[in-house]
Amino acid sequence: MSVSFMDSFDHYTALAGANGKYASAGLSSAIVSGPQRTGTACLQVISAAFGPYRAIPPTTDVLIASAYYMSGGTPAWCYELGNSGANAGSSGIAGLYINGDGSLAAGQPWFPGPAKLFASTVPGLFQFNSYNMLGFRVTGFHTLNTRFRIWCNGVLVLDQSGFDTKTGAAGPDFCNGFELFGAGGNATTCYHDDLYVLDCTSAPNNNYLGALRIYASVPVANGAVAWTPLAGTNWQNVDTIPPTGTPYNSSVTPGQVDQYLHPLPGAVPSNSTLFAVQHCQDLQAVGGSRSVTSDIAGVPNAGAVALSLGFLIDTWPYDINPATEAPWLASDFPLLAGPAVTA
Repeated sequence: MSVSFMDSFDHYTALAGANGKYASAGLSSAIVSGPQRTGTACLQVISAAFGPYRAIPPTTDVLIASAYYMSGGTPAWCYELGNSGANAGSSGIAGLYINGDGSLAAGQPWFPGPAKLFASTVPGLFQFNSYNMLGFRVTGFHTLNTRFRIWCNGVLVLDQSGFDTKTGAAGPDFCNGFELFGAGGNATTCYHDDLYVLDCTSAPNNNYLGALRIYASVPVANGAVAWTPLAGTNWQNVDTIPPTGTPYNSSVTPGQVDQYLHPLPGAVPSNSTLFAVQHCQDLQAVGGSRSVTSDIAGVPNAGAVALSLGFLIDTWPYDINPATEAPWLASDFPLLAGPAVTA
C-alpha cells in the first residue's frame, strides 16, 4: 500500500476529536470555504504555524504533497515529518520551508534542538498569493545520509542527499506522522488543499504524482443493507456533510456489511486518471468492543480497526480496485462501499 492518506477537506469540519481525521487540530486551524482549489473547502492554518497532526504507517521513505497558498513574504514551515506532531511532543526530523524570497528549503523544524535548513532552491519559485503545487520527499530518517527532494509547480527543483539528520542524539529512524503548517502570526492567508501522503517504499504510487485534485463523494443509495435500521434509509443516515454522528446505522454481528452506493463526483471527468481511492468512515463503538473494516464491492479490507466510544473518521486508502485487482477506472463507479463488522 503506497498511498497512506489523502484529504480534500470537503466532507467534514472538525479536524480532531468527534468526527475528525486528525489526532490534534493545531493551535489555531480550521476547515473553511475559500479559497479552495478543489471542491467546497480547504484547510486554513491561522496562528503560530501549527496545524493538524496525523499518524501514518511507519516508513523510511515518505512523500507529502499539497496545494499551498500563502500571501506576502512571511517565512513558513509547510510540512513537518517525524514521529509525532509538534503539538504532541515534537520529533520533527524533516520539514519543507518557504523563505521570504520565494525559495524552498529542506531542513529540521524542531528535533532535537533549534530549527535548521540543509539545502535551498533558487529564489522566486514559490508564487505568493496563489496556490503552489508542492511535493516533499524524504528518504532516510535520523541517518547520516538523508535525501531530500522538492517539487514546485510540476518541476523537481531540489534533489540532494548526504545530509546528517542524526545530529548526535538518539531518535527514531522512520517516519510515522506528519503535521501541516502555516506562517506564524499570518492570520488569514495560509491554506492547504488536495493533500496526499505516500509510502514510497512500495509500488504503485511511490513518487510525486503531480498536481492532483481530490474529490469527496457521499452515498446516494443503499447497497446490500444488513445493518439497522433496515428501512431503506441507511444511506440517508450517512450522507450528511459534515458528519454529525446522528442518525447512524449500527450492527453488533461480525460478518455483517452495510454497503452504500458512491457516485463518481460530478467534477471528475470520465476520462480522468484515478491514482487511488480512499474510503472514509465515521465510526464509534456504541458499547462494548467492536472492530470494523472497509468493504469495497464485497471485498473486506484486512486492516480492521478497533473502535473507541467517540466518533472518529477512519480511512482506508486503495491504490487499486480490490474487486478487480486493477487500476481504478471511472467505470468502477458508482462504487459499492461500506463498513463490515469483523469482531
